Parts: sequence; structure tokens; C-alpha cells
Amino acid sequence: MKVNEILREMAVRRKKAEQIFSGLEPEFNLHVLKLLGFRSSDTTRSHWKKELRSWASRLSILSLKDDNRPVPAKDIFKWMYDEPFGGREVQNVESLLQYLSEDYERNAVPAADISAQLKAFHQKLAESISAHNPGHDLINAL
Repeated sequence: MKVNEILREMAVRRKKAEQIFSGLEPEFNLHVLKLLGFRSSDTTRSHWKKELRSWASRLSILSLKDDNRPVPAKDIFKWMYDEPFGGREVQNVESLLQYLSEDYERNAVPAADISAQLKAFHQKLAESISAHNPGHDLINAL
């Protein structure tokens, strides 16, 4: 089966695309924050990255019905970053880091720096996913 055939099979309406992205967003962002804000073994980090790559691959094959165009990067960024963090970036990152610190050892990176890294990551990832590229290189660099 050719890639274009797969993409057509994964065409969804915009509302469904939003549901899929929004449904993956909480766990996706928690994994990114674990990688950016906590110490962990190489095995654990590899596991988190593997899950992120899997989710990103699933998202990258989505297209919008009717014209089979990719999901716009601006929508991806909105659903994955701006809605959960926008306007209260540092505060929301701090809250999630505090929540995660019950199970993981925090590193020394300040929440404001992690917040900036998270935003930059999502900007690049949204562009990549919109181009039907799952951004594995971006995830591997975390």
C-alpha cells in the first residue's frame, strides 16, 4: 500500500482530528515534561520516547476529509500546546512538574526554561506533523 493510500484512509473531519489530538495531548505533554524536567534512567527515557514516537506517528498520518489536506500546523499547535498551556505557560508547567515530582526526581532546570523548551518543541513538532512527518528526530533530541 502506498503512503498516499494510507493517508486517504486516515482522512477525518476537522472535529474528529481535534478529538484525536486533544485525547493524546495530556499523556503526550506529561511524557515531554518528564523528559525535560526529571532525572531518569536511559531505559525509562527510551520508553517515554518510544511512546511519544508512536503517538506522533499516529498523528502524522491524519489528513482532513474532503480535500485530503494535512492538519494545519496552527491547529496542531493550538490543540497540543496553546489550549493546555497558553497564557499561563510557566504556572501550568510548574503545576505539572509538581504533580510528576511525586514519582520522579526533578532536575535543576527552572520551570520557566522548561516552559520555553516545551513551546519551542511543540512549534517544531506541529510543523513536522502537518507535513506528515512524525518528528522522530525532535523527540529523540529530548
